Amino acid sequence: MKVLPNDSTRIAAESSLLVLDIVIQLADGSIANVEVQKIGYAFPGQRSACYSADLLLRQYKRVKGGKGKLFSYKDIKKVYTIVLFEKSTSEFHQFQEIYLHRIKPQSDTGIQIELLQEYVFIALDIFRKKLDNIMYQFSHALQKERKQLRACSQSFFFLFEAYGALPKREVAAMQRIRAEWLN
Repeated sequence: MKVLPNDSTRIAAESSLLVLDIVIQLADGSIANVEVQKIGYAFPGQRSACYSADLLLRQYKRVKGGKGKLFSYKDIKKVYTIVLFEKSTSEFHQFQEIYLHRIKPQSDTGIQIELLQEYVFIALDIFRKKLDNIMYQFSHALQKERKQLRACSQSFFFLFEAYGALPKREVAAMQRIRAEWLN
């Protein structure tokens, strides 16, 4: 993987909303534009299509210039446009449980033609909400489990003490360990 110069022309005001904008060439020769936006721009599909077209044209010119008469369209590799949104646009909030969207052209007839542009959109705000919800559910389940464990372990230690199966010193050590584990 290597970083390529970012030749794309962008409106200056846009750069203030970007956290990262980098173009990289992957090991197989394909190119990816990775962009992290603080706030998602309007028309993310149209913008991404334009940047993807720019990447494809840049690759075409570079490869054709390098190969000359030996050039073949088969030498052109895929281009990926990957956009991460810290605060995603409204389109993404229609899918509150889905934060990762992969998009690639597909025929309606089933014919298999390799098209070279693919897109990945990641809504970090939706990811964070989903992660927060998972953590809340886990924490709630853990608290419930701890209450059950406390009750069970108290009964367990009571039985050992009641029947004198363990010396008091070992029971005390086990109770300290249990207390540390449950807290």
